[in-house]
Formats: sequence, structure tokens, C-alpha cells
Amino acid sequence: MAILIGSESPARALNFFELEVYPYDTAGEGELELENQNSYVINGEKNADPGMVPSHHLWRTSFEGVYGVTDHLEAAAYLDLALTADGRFDYAGWRARGRYRFLEKDQIPVNLGLYAEMEFPNNRFSENDIELELRMILEKDLGPLIVELNPIFEKTLDGEEESVGWELQYAAKGYIHFRPWLMPGVEFFGDFGPLTHFEPSSEQKHFIFPVIDSKLSRNVKLNAGVGFGLTDASDSVLVKLNLEYEFY
Repeated sequence: MAILIGSESPARALNFFELEVYPYDTAGEGELELENQNSYVINGEKNADPGMVPSHHLWRTSFEGVYGVTDHLEAAAYLDLALTADGRFDYAGWRARGRYRFLEKDQIPVNLGLYAEMEFPNNRFSENDIELELRMILEKDLGPLIVELNPIFEKTLDGEEESVGWELQYAAKGYIHFRPWLMPGVEFFGDFGPLTHFEPSSEQKHFIFPVIDSKLSRNVKLNAGVGFGLTDASDSVLVKLNLEYEFY
């Protein structure tokens, strides 16, 4: 989802409203989950265009509602807000998605799922009106180590970048299930650009996030970390904080 705060030029990139690696498990049938996802840029990208407002101190937040349609299928909707240069949170768009998990856990060597999302950005922040995101979900338990990989394919369906074609991104995670209240790990997020011609490496965005996952109570989960940009086009330092509340 392309969101540029303080700039009039669109640029497709990672969805900073949703820095999340999706696991194989889905919400159970009839289960409701509410989630708030946040990202905050401490230091912006190293080689920012001098004509753009720097990305320092950008705060993006998203409110998500998830419902378990069946034990294998969940549906969700998001409201995205961004703290703009005038010091207030403005409407940045909304999204809707479905996520499906195949078979039962560990019936095959790698647990598989599929994610599809329609994105409707606010025209103030993007010249793309409708975008489609598809993710594959792959998960493997290696004893206490859990590895998750989300290859991401994104395309503009209506808007300025409709002719660009499919773009390849990724989200990945490895973490240790040490205790329910302490699960340290590392997450990776990145954007290679269009499938037909990847962006030069210096213009790609890639991040590494040391993170902590914690089950604060029976119903409340936390995911938090500090991210570091790995390329000159990436923001240097940002933080993420996701909170989830489950209703059984």
C-alpha cells in the first residue's frame, strides 16, 4: 500500500501500516479479534529525495477487526490512520482481506496458507485507488524454533501505477517459543520492486527487526520490536508495536 506523508508523488512500497508476518493458524470459528498495529519512524531514509518532506517521526496506525468464519477461514477489515505534518491523525484508507489455512497442522512437512487483501488508499496519500495483495504463508516448527515466510505479490488494479505489473515483497520471521510471555525472535521485511525488472539494490527497501512476542494474558498478545534499514532507500530506524485482543 503506497502512503507518502507530506509528498504529492506516489511510490509503491512496503505497507508500513501492517508490519506483520502472518502465521499458519487462523482465528477459530466464531472467534473475534481486535488489533492495533503501529509503526513509528525515528530516523528516515538515508538517501531521501531532497524534494520530499523527510520521513522522520512518521506515525502510522491501523485498527483491525478479525472474525473466524470457519476453523480454516478468517475475514478482516482495517482502518488506516497517519499522523501528518499538521500534527493530527488523518484517514489514510481502508482494507479488507481473507486468510485461509490448508489441511490440519503438520499433515504435510510445511504448513501452508493463503492471504488475499484489497486495499483502498485515501487519494490524499496515494494516486492508486485500488490495490491487490496476495501472500503465501509457509510455516515450519523446528522444535522450539518456529520459522514463518510470507512471499507477497502486490498489484495496482486502478490508479497511476496500474501498468507497472506485479511487485514482489516479503515478510519473514524466526522466533523461539521459550515461554508464552517471552518469545524472542527476528523479523525481516523487504520490497524488490516489479517482478519484470527488480529495482537497483540501492533503491530497494529491506529491514531487520529484533522482536519480542508475549502473551500478556489469556486474551492479550503483544508484538514489539526495533527495525533497522539495510539499504540507503530504507528508513534507518523505526519501531513497531502491535497489540491484539481475542474474544472467545
